[in-house]
Amino acid sequence: MVSVSDDHQAQADAIAGALRLYGVRAAPEPRASELADWSGSVSEAVIQLARPDLATRILDVSSGRGEPAFRMARLLRPAARIIVADPSREDVQVAAIQVAKVAPASAGICAAAEALPFADESFDLVTCQLGVAFFTDPVRGLAEMRRVLCRAGRLVLASWGPAGQSSVYQSTIAIIGTHVGVVPPDGDVPDPYRYGDGELLGAELRRAGFSEFEQRLTTVELRWAGDARGLWSMVERTNRTVQRVLVDLPNSRRELIVKEVVAALTNHSCDGNLVLPVALRLAVAKRP
Repeated sequence: MVSVSDDHQAQADAIAGALRLYGVRAAPEPRASELADWSGSVSEAVIQLARPDLATRILDVSSGRGEPAFRMARLLRPAARIIVADPSREDVQVAAIQVAKVAPASAGICAAAEALPFADESFDLVTCQLGVAFFTDPVRGLAEMRRVLCRAGRLVLASWGPAGQSSVYQSTIAIIGTHVGVVPPDGDVPDPYRYGDGELLGAELRRAGFSEFEQRLTTVELRWAGDARGLWSMVERTNRTVQRVLVDLPNSRRELIVKEVVAALTNHSCDGNLVLPVALRLAVAKRP
């Protein structure tokens, strides 16, 4: 188990050892992530609650390619460190490089939320943006994040709110549903709208050992700097359920669906961008 010490040099040594252990090496310089720009408003909502400028030891779980870690890194105090963790080796390499650009002592590690390789009470702030709904075992992942939090440490979560309050969902998945019926996601693909119901998130936080937490539903605007076809291409490329449904359709039906989706997304055009309001569930939990 890797321990993150209060002593900054010991912390750096522990992180370096963890990176060697997990075989994480420098990745090629990544191109700017369209997904990072797309979810920028979500990152800002997380950061507003997290206040990384007040923290010293930060862990971002399920970082993907570095959001909100990269934005948080720009706000860190000189002595602070941020560690990015993600089960995707490729993604965590990219995220670590991005974060280290502005916070050189920070690093990344390939690890799933359900098995964080850090000692108890290693961090005073843990964040997870849009990843919690995709955990293989959400309660175990939440419990692990609680375990690595120090006393009085805070966990800040973000997850999509109800699908019915998402213009992205209504302009894409809902339209597909009118053509093919309600199609459940693959058995091994969790529902991104799992926590549209706040009662479920609250119940799982309690099961994970958190007795003190708050959550709220807010609306953020997702901005796509491009046209509707480009946004649809991104959705189709990243949503396995959409891929599975469309691949089985005849070309004529697929083309009709795409035409309707593109038209619906185009309705959200604003000053050369697409602006789509969505519901976002935010939660802050404290370890007593």
